Amino acid sequence: MKKLLLFISLAFAFGLFTNAQDISKNSINLSPKIFKSLDFNKNVTAPRASGCDTTIPACYATCTAGFGAYPFDRATPIDSGYFTGQNYLKVISEVAQRYTGVANTVIPDVIIWFSLKVGSTGNTQVKIYSVGANGKPNALLGISATTIAKSAIDTSNGGFNYKNIYHFTTPISSSSNFFVSVVIPTTFTAGTDELAIPEADVSCSADNGDSTSCFKVGSAWYTYRWYLQKADNFDLAIFPVICATTGIDNIINDNNISMYPNPAFNQFTIDFSGYKRTDAIVEVYNMVGKLVKSISSNGLTDKMVIDISNESAGIYFVNIKTPEGSIMKKLSLVK
Repeated sequence: MKKLLLFISLAFAFGLFTNAQDISKNSINLSPKIFKSLDFNKNVTAPRASGCDTTIPACYATCTAGFGAYPFDRATPIDSGYFTGQNYLKVISEVAQRYTGVANTVIPDVIIWFSLKVGSTGNTQVKIYSVGANGKPNALLGISATTIAKSAIDTSNGGFNYKNIYHFTTPISSSSNFFVSVVIPTTFTAGTDELAIPEADVSCSADNGDSTSCFKVGSAWYTYRWYLQKADNFDLAIFPVICATTGIDNIINDNNISMYPNPAFNQFTIDFSGYKRTDAIVEVYNMVGKLVKSISSNGLTDKMVIDISNESAGIYFVNIKTPEGSIMKKLSLVK
């Protein structure tokens, strides 16, 4: 029994049982290490096509926002990392900002500001989720085709630029409320391996609607308001580009395309018979966003059989792309 207790004590000491509770109370220093005062208003511009606009978090349009990267307030706070980036806990894998949907629109690109970068370990990517009943990210709607290595992230002008653009080959529908997340490396070494996404001064941010932001630990999402333990939040520098479509018919009805069996063993079928025979590309991504399979129908069939027998058991995301739009489905592979 004494040996068991000793092991548990050591495990906690070395972070083997780290979870969200470790970062739930008084762990953040609300005086940001990096601070930039900007008159950020609705006239923000960025690279975009005609008929598109760059969406910004709610508080950016209503006040002169100060932006900062907030460090953990530990014994050595500057060496502890950042709550919207890499940190000593090495458990925050994504940070996300909520947005209100706009009818007949899609997202082709997302722009991210990074206010601090040290070192070159890991990659970043963007994901889009639906909003769940609990107000947190829910179903995965899309994964950016663009992956930006940490070494390639542009932090010129203190990171406040529009050069870190994540593109979606097939634009994602933004007609309903959605979250945009940034996948960040979970490594951290103070002074040599750091990355942070800036956020607006918490005094400017509300605690609901487009001021709702979240972070992911393991498979669970938590709101920053829960962490801060008060009616404040972070408004993250995550800017989706929203474009108008020619009509709602551009987005495929999920009920018209079926996928079976699910769970799958070695292969699964995409059935377009409820939709129409079409030129479709089916992409299969693993849980970390890596493309593991891509196949095209070339308009020759209304059913596509996808062989994934070489992949490991687990959860995969199947992106079905057609000229009319795309949908994302979740697949469980068992062995």
